Amino acid sequence: MKLQIYNDPWQYGVIDNFLSPERFEIIKNLAKIEFENYKKEGINTPRGKYTKYVKDDLIPEITKDIMNFQEHREYKRLVKLNHWAIVPPHAKYPCHIDNISRINTSILYVSPEKNKGTILCDNPSTNDNGDHNQPDKPSNKEIEVEWKTNRLFTHNPRPKTWHRFMAGGCERINLSIFFADPDKIRSHRNDFDYFIDI
Repeated sequence: MKLQIYNDPWQYGVIDNFLSPERFEIIKNLAKIEFENYKKEGINTPRGKYTKYVKDDLIPEITKDIMNFQEHREYKRLVKLNHWAIVPPHAKYPCHIDNISRINTSILYVSPEKNKGTILCDNPSTNDNGDHNQPDKPSNKEIEVEWKTNRLFTHNPRPKTWHRFMAGGCERINLSIFFADPDKIRSHRNDFDYFIDI
């Protein structure tokens, strides 16, 4: 696993073939189960995607060391969180900066073989309120972290890390893994029942 660091439009990391073929097969099989749950339950968030937090550490390969390649927000303590995210065909999640509690965000692209990746925005807005609000200015340019199964996209949320994502012609399934400061998690979030001690 080699972390490749990029700096355009802001600094982030990518690791291709993050999990071994055997481990990734396990994750793909879990994704199939979650996809069946999604088909039964449908969209369960106000912004039009399906999210399911998991109490088990599905990706123990990701440790807090992953955030050391760049600056990060200050924190008092850390917990790990992970959830499935399924975006319906052609749905778009708006431009945002991850909420103030998140010290590191890592996204494992799971399924299908072809889809849309994460779109990073060079955006001059300074109106981030710490909870996924949208920028008040248009982006100067955008760069896509191309979708590739078993690719890990990682960054430490901080000012100017505006990004968005969408699905292509079919559902986009990924695992989202966060290291978060529990004292900064806002009360309306359901993260509290899913802390993984580290």
